[in-house]
Amino acid sequence: MKRLLLAAVLGVSIAAPLQKDVPSALIYDGQRVVAGQFPFFAWLQIPYKDGYVGFCGASVLGDRFLLTAFHCLLDIVEPPNEKLVAFLNITDRAERSSPSALTMQVAKVALHPQTEGDIESDIAVVELASSIPKSFLRPVKIARKDEDLVEVGKPVIAMGFGRTAFGKGNATLSQHLLYAQMRVVDKEVCNAAYIGEPGLEFPDTILCAGEGRRGHGMGDSGGPLVALKDGETIQVGVSSFEFPEQSDKDKYPGGFTRVAKFCDFIEATTRSAFRCS
Repeated sequence: MKRLLLAAVLGVSIAAPLQKDVPSALIYDGQRVVAGQFPFFAWLQIPYKDGYVGFCGASVLGDRFLLTAFHCLLDIVEPPNEKLVAFLNITDRAERSSPSALTMQVAKVALHPQTEGDIESDIAVVELASSIPKSFLRPVKIARKDEDLVEVGKPVIAMGFGRTAFGKGNATLSQHLLYAQMRVVDKEVCNAAYIGEPGLEFPDTILCAGEGRRGHGMGDSGGPLVALKDGETIQVGVSSFEFPEQSDKDKYPGGFTRVAKFCDFIEATTRSAFRCS
């Protein structure tokens, strides 16, 4: 099978972090997250070598580790750096400086070794410089066997900060952490929307989701896609790419890295501090 490069999926907007003081683009047709609803969500502030400071979503794996997208961490100023931090326990961008929020310095980043521009492995682990206090620690769960969670038509939820309107140039931003419920979309729909080239298709490391006008947006990179099962919230994806100018998410769903396919990488990178269930 031909390799799928991040820059070669025509029409795709990788949910890249935006420049300084501009939050990452976000959830379309979403609802406000209330405190404690998704306590594993983290927001990364990321300084880049070109001088910009951007933002990406992430999820808490354990007291020292976060999960995000590979492309969020390309060309960054290497840690340690005072601007490279993770914010926890916030549902409003203004809460970053509040006493209820937690700011954690980043010590290291681990990019998936097989990515190098491939869209098939858009995943990375962030290691924090110190442990998240137990009072803040609410790690996400990942199921090694996720087939029942990602069947076509199954409900899933994406979340993040930033733009809430369609279009690459639209600057409407969300002050609040939002979430949107959508459904897993057939891979063939994704193939038709993003590729359209015979013999080239997305591998099973990529999951597509959207519904109506609901979906994730450009710049919402790294944020978790979750499913609910037996009262538990389980992460099934990491926000990777989408069509920012297309509002029909049934036809143009968003692309997510399917995290169950990377359990070995996650466990090795966290030195078994996190284990898929």
